[in-house]
Amino acid sequence: MTIWEFLAAAALAAIGGGAGAALVTGLHDRWRFRAERKAKREDREEARSDQTAAIAEQNKLQEERLMRLEKQVDALVNGQRSIMLDRVIYLGQAYVCRGNITYEERKRLRDMHSVYHNDLGGNGDADLIMASVDALPLSGSVSSTT
Repeated sequence: MTIWEFLAAAALAAIGGGAGAALVTGLHDRWRFRAERKAKREDREEARSDQTAAIAEQNKLQEERLMRLEKQVDALVNGQRSIMLDRVIYLGQAYVCRGNITYEERKRLRDMHSVYHNDLGGNGDADLIMASVDALPLSGSVSSTT
């Protein structure tokens, strides 16, 4: 083997080795790129899953709070309905016992009865006393019954 053949073989080996190394490096870089891309995608999916779980927990807490508030509002409405019924009956009986009613007293009593019956869902328990009150004669003076 001549020196030229040896140098040609050495150059060819160096070029071939360099190309092989470049090929291996390229394949490694491609594998690493795909692995990083997959890891990023998995991280995004995990973060999305965590956000979904957090939102679901917040929704659950808000629904529980809303249910508690609705229960409290229902209790307040029931209590107010009872108070309004008591007040309408008490005042109505006082006016019937007195035997007359002023225009302002009747208007206030009708307003209370309307709120009790229509707005608070009253069942008509005060209708009988209201019929008696409506039958009373009107007087001109305001009493201190209220």
